[in-house]
Amino acid sequence: MRGPSGQLYRITYGTISNIEVLGPSGAVCGRLCAAPAGTLPTPAVMLAQKLMLETRESEFLRIAADGPGTTGTTGLATW
Repeated sequence: MRGPSGQLYRITYGTISNIEVLGPSGAVCGRLCAAPAGTLPTPAVMLAQKLMLETRESEFLRIAADGPGTTGTTGLATW
């Protein structure tokens, strides 16, 4: 899926570090981690992530933590 900025993302099954940031060639260049607060089924978390990236990408990126294999803040960020 593409965010409003044009950045391409792939959301994989899961809730932690499951958002892949894709480069121009389609290769994974980073992972992001953010989810709604509370205990929700995995598909509900994935849908919330998709909707947030589609409608409030800059807010999502502001709160998201970097996933494994990236630099910066790590852990599960919630909104």
